[in-house]
Amino acid sequence: MIRKATLTLLAVLMAGSAFAQTTVAVVDFEQVIAQSQRARTALGEVGLFRQSKQQELEAMAERFTAKQTDAQARATAMTEGERRAASTELQRLQTEITRASEDAEREVKLRANQVLTDLNQDLGPLVRQLAIDKNIDLVLQWGAEVGIVFAADSLDITLDVIAAYDASQ
Repeated sequence: MIRKATLTLLAVLMAGSAFAQTTVAVVDFEQVIAQSQRARTALGEVGLFRQSKQQELEAMAERFTAKQTDAQARATAMTEGERRAASTELQRLQTEITRASEDAEREVKLRANQVLTDLNQDLGPLVRQLAIDKNIDLVLQWGAEVGIVFAADSLDITLDVIAAYDASQ
């Protein structure tokens, strides 16, 4: 739907006589993120954080397995109370691992989202300045998502639309 609307807008801009001199460019932010050294470095740090969280979870799982193996080996020599205590301890550890896993996933997503937010904040003004420097009137985002990244003020007809709409009453 967004792609169709953007392509329609582009066709209108190219066809309209008022916009005959409109210069349009595209930028693929996914490619920028994939090929930019700065972006790869920032995302690499997220990857390292993910690895450290994974190592923590693996260590917790090893402790759980060791306790479980120990409880199973001693099960015949344990009293009923000791078996219940061991079972309760294993359930507690399992819950702790589950919560730690959920927390780690949430923390990794937060860090990744923050990196992408920071990249967008850096790229927006950069694209705008490049467009101005290159006399580009309209920059469209290309790739999986299509949208307008920058448009020259001369292309904005919002006030005209408001005036026409208000006058049509």
